[in-house]
Amino acid sequence: MISQSVLWVLARTPGCRPAVLEAYTSLAVNNDIRAQHKLAALTGEGNTVSRGNPEYAQLIYDDMAEVFESKLVESLQYRGPWLLREMLVTALETERRRGTDLTTSEEICGPERERERENEGERERERGISLSILMKEWRVLDLGCGSGLCGRVFTSTDSACESGDTDEDILSRSNAVKTDNRVEPTVSSPMTEMRDVSGTSHVDDLSFRTNRDNTARETDSSLTNERDEIAVLLSSSRRKEEEEKEEGGGVFIGIDISQRMVELSERNGGYTCVVRGDITEMSRLLAEDVTSRRCSSFHLVLAADTFIYVGALSEIFSYIRAILCTGGWFAFTTEALELSPMRQGDLTPTPVDAFLEAERLYRRNQEEKGVGYEEPVGAVPGWGAQLLSSARFAHSESYVTCLACMHGFKVNSYQEILLRKEEVVSLPGHAFLLRAI
Repeated sequence: MISQSVLWVLARTPGCRPAVLEAYTSLAVNNDIRAQHKLAALTGEGNTVSRGNPEYAQLIYDDMAEVFESKLVESLQYRGPWLLREMLVTALETERRRGTDLTTSEEICGPERERERENEGERERERGISLSILMKEWRVLDLGCGSGLCGRVFTSTDSACESGDTDEDILSRSNAVKTDNRVEPTVSSPMTEMRDVSGTSHVDDLSFRTNRDNTARETDSSLTNERDEIAVLLSSSRRKEEEEKEEGGGVFIGIDISQRMVELSERNGGYTCVVRGDITEMSRLLAEDVTSRRCSSFHLVLAADTFIYVGALSEIFSYIRAILCTGGWFAFTTEALELSPMRQGDLTPTPVDAFLEAERLYRRNQEEKGVGYEEPVGAVPGWGAQLLSSARFAHSESYVTCLACMHGFKVNSYQEILLRKEEVVSLPGHAFLLRAI
């Protein structure tokens, strides 16, 4: 039998498409998840698909785990984690340049501003290490952590995004990074105040209070469902938080659907713990625990090239907002729907009232103290997200901006990027840095 990877190559070969569709159809009838997904993408039936199947992503990443990172970075010129890191570093630097009192937006002026200018050179030198210091203090969640590349990039002290080095140089350096979450901070944090979901201020080392009356849940080696997995995640998180609270230590958690990717991340990513599970369901469970005070809020959520297999994003955005403290950061990339060469058919324009509707839903959820999972009308599938002929989902800038408004985020920064290469084509993408309000 021809492997599905060969079938996928033949699907793009002139004259082979009818035979490929017949083969995929035969497999799909027998409930082959991979064949069902790719058949929908090839036939255009994906235009009616709103959500990805987590099992499809699991199969894809389990198969390519060992070569995933080298292929993605070296062959496909993927730079998502470095771009997100640079966006966050720049945002933190902007916060710091506003003045020592980061709880106000007033600019420093007069002699104090002159002293600030004199210190800019020194601050520029600190940019490469300030984020790595914060990563030792913050509670961070990496959704779709893969092989651990994003973990290594965000904990690295190298200013790799500014160095002008090749991707191969950066990858080689990041592979060599040894993360030690117990290192005592040596420079002050650019951000010294955040608020957790209750609105309580904390002006300290950014380690939020934990309900010490909650004991870690007992687990065993036969865990099979996601509630058990989240128990592992939370118990590990609590133990780490309790152990390092005196030292200002942080927690860095990775989640991935692929067991083989989890194993790679455990070895290479520098995470406190890595858990296998569907990111939407795991985020829901984690949001429940944060809201009920069984777990502290997080300062940063990452999702680099993760949403391409998720589809509709309103639900997971609602969970991420619940997970984050007020003032926390959400950094992620998406494949761009508007300019995608893989899009099938014309793109429906974004409705003129889409943002007004997003604001209305946000106000309603605030008043009712509820969580809204609604998607903007006609967005998915439609003007907001679609399954491409590549069998990946792409998302529009307007869709993500609407979701940010709906779920209590502001767009701190946004970039149009070249996400990676697809054969000989450079794929357009979006890089977002949102802040919880």
